[in-house]
Amino acid sequence: MLTGIARYVQMSGAWSSSDTGCAIAVSASSDAMVSVTPLGSGFGIVLSEGLISAVATMCELRYLHRLADAKRPSRPQIAAAQLANQFRQRRTVSPIDVGTAIPPPIHRSKGLALLFLVLHELGHIANGDVQKAPISERLAIESMQGSHAAQFSEAAADAFAADALLNVASVVNDRSEFIADLLSGVSALFETLDLLETASNPDESHPYAVWRMATVSEQIEEGTGAAVLNRIAQGSSGFWYTDI
Repeated sequence: MLTGIARYVQMSGAWSSSDTGCAIAVSASSDAMVSVTPLGSGFGIVLSEGLISAVATMCELRYLHRLADAKRPSRPQIAAAQLANQFRQRRTVSPIDVGTAIPPPIHRSKGLALLFLVLHELGHIANGDVQKAPISERLAIESMQGSHAAQFSEAAADAFAADALLNVASVVNDRSEFIADLLSGVSALFETLDLLETASNPDESHPYAVWRMATVSEQIEEGTGAAVLNRIAQGSSGFWYTDI
């Protein structure tokens, strides 16, 4: 997985071999967390197994939700699958658990969601946010004192990641399918964040997840951000703001 992410980072042009070194690792923590910290002359980015599980599960749940009615599992089945996983087990709930085959786009949307997170952290490094002190982004939202400056920093890092992924989209052979999988993965990521926000106090150092979802989606493909905001205005909440 990490080898694949590193290859896509290279393809994105976000981080060249001449830049300060950056190592990527996975921790065994069940907490949903990603962190970036100075490491010698370079930087280290750590993704937790809990985070990988949470995002992967949401990608799968999005797919289950989008199935045709004849193949779609019932809401109680989806809820049971979600509760059984609790975002803490080291395996994800799979569509095969409810009798549905797993299509290849699920695997790519998971990878692109995690790639977005890595590129977001690289954005913090590139923007100079990590020079003086480590940044730790706990996706299991904690009560933290934030500022408008911190929120601007998060938005800038999101924009960096989205721009880098658009660079990848420009060189792949199946751009339209890639964009669809990217939007699905990014939506799953921010829907995970939204669930964590609604389950606890929002982290004041980050903009709300639904706003971030709309902004990043719009940057990736014009019109999709407006669709997110329209559905929110109509009272949508929880899972699946967009059916892309």
